[in-house]
Amino acid sequence: MSILQTLDKQYINGEWRDGLGAKTLQDINPYNGEVIAEFKMANLEDIDAAYKAAANAKNHQRDSKKHQAGDGGS
Repeated sequence: MSILQTLDKQYINGEWRDGLGAKTLQDINPYNGEVIAEFKMANLEDIDAAYKAAANAKNHQRDSKKHQAGDGGS
């Protein structure tokens, strides 16, 4: 078995960062049983950081739309 790709980064808040989780998940080709890729799983800290980043982005977008509406759309 050969792993074609190891994915150990998490894309959070616009940047790739090392995942903090210790567990991995293997993607296995059902035809021949070969491991195609191995993914490092996110842990609760990774998920919390991603959730906070998404909430901040949503709030920023909402505030931008309010500001644009207050300017008459310009």
